[in-house]
Amino acid sequence: MKKSIFIALLVSTFSYSYAAVSCLDLSTNLSRGAESSVVLSLQNFLYAKGLLKVAPNGYFGPSTFAAVKAYQKGIGLAQVGNTGPATRAAIKKESCQSQANSVLPQTGASSTATVQSSPIVNASTATSFVRPLLDHIEYVSLFAGGTTDWGFSLYGSNFSTSSNTVLFRNTGTHVSYTIGTFSSATGTAVVLPANLTGTSFSCGTNCMEKLPAGQYEVVVRNEGGESDSKLITIQPFTLTIQNLASQTLPASQTGNKIALVSFSTPAAVTVKTVSFDVGTSTISGGGLSVSPLHDEINGGDFKVNSVLNPLQTALISVYADTNNTTPGTLYGTCTVGIEDFIGKHTTTFTSQPILMTVNGVL
Repeated sequence: MKKSIFIALLVSTFSYSYAAVSCLDLSTNLSRGAESSVVLSLQNFLYAKGLLKVAPNGYFGPSTFAAVKAYQKGIGLAQVGNTGPATRAAIKKESCQSQANSVLPQTGASSTATVQSSPIVNASTATSFVRPLLDHIEYVSLFAGGTTDWGFSLYGSNFSTSSNTVLFRNTGTHVSYTIGTFSSATGTAVVLPANLTGTSFSCGTNCMEKLPAGQYEVVVRNEGGESDSKLITIQPFTLTIQNLASQTLPASQTGNKIALVSFSTPAAVTVKTVSFDVGTSTISGGGLSVSPLHDEINGGDFKVNSVLNPLQTALISVYADTNNTTPGTLYGTCTVGIEDFIGKHTTTFTSQPILMTVNGVL
């Protein structure tokens, strides 16, 4: 495809303007993963229309896929993201009609006309930057809503030494989360920050939220364009707490059953810690003395370092003594720490608080 830049045409009575993209007849169907001069021509067309947001590079990646879907939506075709016969015909019709109408006579005595093209990249100039390649993601297990003190790395090549933007795109909801922009000292690895599942990220205009459970396409974007994608899954973790202290707790009594805790996840994990913490709320009150947590499934005290199998539910009862407890309103929370079998990393979860009253009224 030819790029028109500041062409001066000598005419006597007419001046002319030319379309930035010439008549485009794609020679083959295109889909994700394709890499060719035909893909580059398609990208130039989409870039000129403002649908492709990254520099054309000849590789049919996630950005091109999204741009094709946007084009198909605009012309009333099924939004499949690939360029089949109907999409190719529509592009040819639009671009060729634009070319046919691009020489427009204008009355006047001007002897020259200056035409400046849209910023389209062709095969000879697309090598200023090299497209990043994402090879693989460090093996880790991620759980939605948990907090961690560890991060993990993305590995590949052609990463920028200063600015690599990492995106997580949810394949179910199609929401894109911007994880941040990171440097790469070697150009082959990008280290993501700790506490990825416990942090809120930008997900569009006026949108900030934590990564929900689901499958994600991970891509790296820099001056060379956007990498191919790799998949990563964030597992759900369900932690619920039921307040059994519906009535006022009596003072100076042992063995009060105050809460029932349950948790489960689709992945096999080792339960490293389980604790029930009691503190005072805005209404001052004394603390409870919590007894060892009771395992309702296996009986006896709950044992840490036990394996929780996929979809198995742990069920724990919490008992407390109110001996020497100052009357007042209290709150309790349960904290669970699990270790995955892949990366041997610990992820911690904290329940919503429950309120209790000792010799008082809620």
